[in-house]
Amino acid sequence: MASGSSDKTVRLWDAQTGQPAGPQVIFRHTSSVHLIAIFPDGQRLVSVTQDDKVQVWSTKNRIVTQVITTLSEGDMAGIVAVAVTPNGSHIIAAEAIGKVCLWDGTTYQLTSTIDTHVGGIFSLSFSSTGNKLVVARIDGVISTLKIADGKLSTVSTSTPASFHDKSASSFDRNQGWKRGGGSDTEEAGLRWLPLEDPDAGVWGYVDGKVIRRNGADSVTVYEVYGDLEGDS
Repeated sequence: MASGSSDKTVRLWDAQTGQPAGPQVIFRHTSSVHLIAIFPDGQRLVSVTQDDKVQVWSTKNRIVTQVITTLSEGDMAGIVAVAVTPNGSHIIAAEAIGKVCLWDGTTYQLTSTIDTHVGGIFSLSFSSTGNKLVVARIDGVISTLKIADGKLSTVSTSTPASFHDKSASSFDRNQGWKRGGGSDTEEAGLRWLPLEDPDAGVWGYVDGKVIRRNGADSVTVYEVYGDLEGDS
């Protein structure tokens, strides 16, 4: 595992023992490290600091040995997510107000920049083939981007979900389930909107438990433990 810290360091850890991986060589950045992405081969990692510096590091022999390059950020500000494609061919980063940059994973050259017009971005996820990218926003809007020939293009953007939908349901610990939206449900711990597929999007995660809405006023709570492969 790799960690970034407010002490401006990147460190490697053994995922099985929780101990430092190899000699604890610590590299200091110019600012707090708040994002990390690891290449599939485990030989490189990408770090992003609070001052929006994006760097690629060598991690050979389980040691962060040196910085390979500092990527051209394309005037990005407020980077909130970084990822590497499943095959390591590209590095991608997004800023909160919607700008997404793509770099070649071998030459480290900036190959494409796109404005998704999707503010409030908080995560990036690749398809298994690495040719599509899902960009998620805090209000539930999802944009799908395509990567082709080192270029980004928008495939689709979902319609923002309305938390004031009268047919929506919300739940909090004090008031239980309530129908309809409005100011009294804005602070609800869980919230579901009606969907054509009753089994889609009806999962919540709270305090180590996965919660599924079964319909009407019934829910099922699953304890999360073990390796999550077969345990429930």
